[in-house]
Amino acid sequence: VTKLIAESGSKKMNVYVVAKEKNETEYVLFEDDYSKYTSLNELRSDGYVIPQNASLEDGTLVLGDRSDSYARVILPEWLGDFGDYSVTTDIKMLETADNARWFGLVYRIQNANGKQFPYYHMCIRENTTGSSGIELAERTPQDAWNVAVTTSGDIASMKNAFYKVNVTAFDKTVQYTLDNEVVLFATDKLIGKN
Repeated sequence: VTKLIAESGSKKMNVYVVAKEKNETEYVLFEDDYSKYTSLNELRSDGYVIPQNASLEDGTLVLGDRSDSYARVILPEWLGDFGDYSVTTDIKMLETADNARWFGLVYRIQNANGKQFPYYHMCIRENTTGSSGIELAERTPQDAWNVAVTTSGDIASMKNAFYKVNVTAFDKTVQYTLDNEVVLFATDKLIGKN
């Protein structure tokens, strides 16, 4: 990915040139496995927004603990220039107060001027087997929850292993997969493309 800045008069716009190898099937905008970092400050200097109580352990980024009700990592800001994309990560919940607790993959986040909402949220509970084990939710401009779709998965505990989680967002359509299995597909459930 190469970033260019187009200017016309007083107006500026980011323009990106994205290339891939001939044998690759997808364009990858951003990839990181944290193994190259030795400190959180290095992550921050690469554009990440990371809470103070995060840590790096053997190439894994560890967030929060049971006393922290809301720990969040925001990827580098330039990725916000893209509205349609797919995000994949490997996640394991180490500790929870109870199995109704959840982690979320937040996407289409608005972080301009320090505002950390609205955004869309792939919520996955520690026990995905309940009727709301997996949710498509929106954090509205009023900082309130709008839960658009709920479903269940077949993982009784996200503590057992690392699980591959993916959200694909295209216009008003989203698809969630958990360990390469589609667990939620929704169209026209979102207010719009932010």
